Parts: sequence; C-alpha cells; structure tokens
Amino acid sequence: MVDNDLNNSLKYARKECELRFLLNRLPADLDPDGDFVRIIDEYIRGTSLRLRQIESPDGKPLVYKLGQKYQSPNQETHEKMMTNIYLNEAEHKVFAQLNHSTLTKRRYTYHHDGFDYPLDRFEENLEGLLLEEIESRGTMDITLLPCPEYAVRYVTDDPFFTGSQLAEITPAEFQYWLASY
Repeated sequence: MVDNDLNNSLKYARKECELRFLLNRLPADLDPDGDFVRIIDEYIRGTSLRLRQIESPDGKPLVYKLGQKYQSPNQETHEKMMTNIYLNEAEHKVFAQLNHSTLTKRRYTYHHDGFDYPLDRFEENLEGLLLEEIESRGTMDITLLPCPEYAVRYVTDDPFFTGSQLAEITPAEFQYWLASY
C-alpha cells in the first residue's frame, strides 16, 4: 500500500468490523461433527497477506483466495480494511510456494439470539482453542452487542489472538499458554 495515495489504494478494500471472544467449550447445542467447513490459512511471512483455502468436511476444495487485512490509522481496534482476490487452484499453488506459517481450523456458523456467529475450532498445533466472532460489514454497531454468555473473555484487542500470531505459535508455546490460562 502506498501511503501517499491512501484513498486510492482503499477503493478495492472494504471495512470489516469484528469482535472476537475466547470460549472454553463449544456451546452445548453445537454438534462438533455437524455442518462446518475446514479453513487452511497460510500467512505469508514478511507481508500482511493471507492465502486461504476453504474445504468441505471431506477435504474437497471449495474456495481459494488471497487476502489482506490491515488497520488504517484512524480505525478502532475492532475495525480493519479487508481485500480479497479469488484464485483458481493453479494460482493458489503458486502463492503456496512462498514462505508461510499455517493455521487450520473448523469453522461453524452458530445461530444464537438472532445472529450468526462464525465459531472456529482450531486443529493441529492449536487443538483446544475455540474462538467466536461477531462480524458486521454494514451499519450495525457490533460494540453494543453483549459478550455471549458461554464466552470466557473478550479478546479483540489482544494481538495474541490474531491469525498471523496464532500461526507462528509452536505446539509447546500453545500448551504452555493453555495450561497457564
């Protein structure tokens, strides 16, 4: 992004508002083997870029995209600018060759109190981590929504819970964090 022409560089980005919550368990009425997609995020080191592959539960690729999420200086911590480029499989393979760290999770859409919440159950190095989001791309002020009663704490402002940070954590570091929490 070129700083001297910020307005022009933002014309393809959209504003995304998101609150994140840490959970200590899945909600009782959410089937862990029910409807979900698997997300494989590859954070390209040294950049603000994320390569994403979304798969069906049986591993069939559904979507490939290259994204950039960043915060403009005048935005609140729950606001980011997001740009996505949709890719085909061959294009995805080209970007996947770049030096990256990987994060894998199951994403559920959890319906609660009239809202749909993306709920992520992390796999592999982060097995046991559960995060839920409240997202808005419209005019709704999501900061007015209460923390879900089954959430442990609000983590939107904690950089530890950003995807790029989580992708860099070793299994030992995560287990230490989990035990200390």
